Amino acid sequence: SHGDLQDWLRRKGYRVWGAGKGTYLELNRTKLKETLKQVGLPVIPTKVIRGMQNLVNYLKKHKDVWIKNSFYRGDFETFHHHDYYMSKPWLDNLAHKLGPKQDTFEFIIEEGVDGVESGYDGFTIDGKFSKNCFYGYECKDAAYIGRTSNSLPKPLEYVNQKLSPVFKELSYRGFYSNEVRLPKKKEPYVLDMTMRCGSPPSQTYMEIFSNWGEIIWYGSGGVVVEPKPTTKYGAQLMLKSGWSGDGNFLAVNIPKEYRNNVKLNNHCRMNGQDFVVPSDLGEYVGAVVGTGNTFKEAVEHTIEVADSIKGLELSYDQHAFESCEGYISNGKKVGIDW
Repeated sequence: SHGDLQDWLRRKGYRVWGAGKGTYLELNRTKLKETLKQVGLPVIPTKVIRGMQNLVNYLKKHKDVWIKNSFYRGDFETFHHHDYYMSKPWLDNLAHKLGPKQDTFEFIIEEGVDGVESGYDGFTIDGKFSKNCFYGYECKDAAYIGRTSNSLPKPLEYVNQKLSPVFKELSYRGFYSNEVRLPKKKEPYVLDMTMRCGSPPSQTYMEIFSNWGEIIWYGSGGVVVEPKPTTKYGAQLMLKSGWSGDGNFLAVNIPKEYRNNVKLNNHCRMNGQDFVVPSDLGEYVGAVVGTGNTFKEAVEHTIEVADSIKGLELSYDQHAFESCEGYISNGKKVGIDW
């Protein structure tokens, strides 16, 4: 956020860690697609629809598309439309939520693309990337798994190199993640980009690499510092609480030995007790992170941490990592080494 301010400070000669003008690559999905075309990356077939009624009319005739928006991330998250009658309750609620702006709101409609979804998670300095890198898979709203390497898989490397001139032109110095769909025997499709410290996977890579202070300080001055991995694999489970989702303060008990592995949203401590402060994040209250020299070790560590903490209606998806194992198997078929 505050990309214009970051850019202004950077031009004044201050050290700045952040996306600067590059925030548009996340916030303006139409502009992102134009940028992808300019650098020679394929773009998913897309249609822009203005107004809620026009959207409804379109969805009555089309199935299996993805609905996205630009700029106003809080209005709704990406929604998968299967057919009109399944989507109608969601559409009715969205119309109520948007109120009078529903008549001018712009919706982005994307067709689905078959393939496994992976992504690079790290940073770039003026379009340059470190040799040591981190990449992985997200099980949406439930889990994340990632691994370190001294070379990025070729499909993800291809995307970064195509975008490198864009980052250089923007004087981009900061965190950067992408979501890439990898069809068999086809070029990778960039779905979305996160020009900040995303959640996930930032909770994981903060524990994976030990020298973020150096990375950020020297990176803000234009120098790439190699991340120092402490282990090979990382895993993350998203924590939920219906109690917190109802707008209540949530007390959380965390064993001392796992304090660094528990990343709470809107955290505060009063009288020695950890709390999650109510926010617009609703039932999502944080994440737990585990690491290991094998994928199995990282997963077992994560579950061990998750089972050790206590809070009202606190839970996580116990089957999330089973889905992740499927992603790993399919990813190997398209060049994502694990």
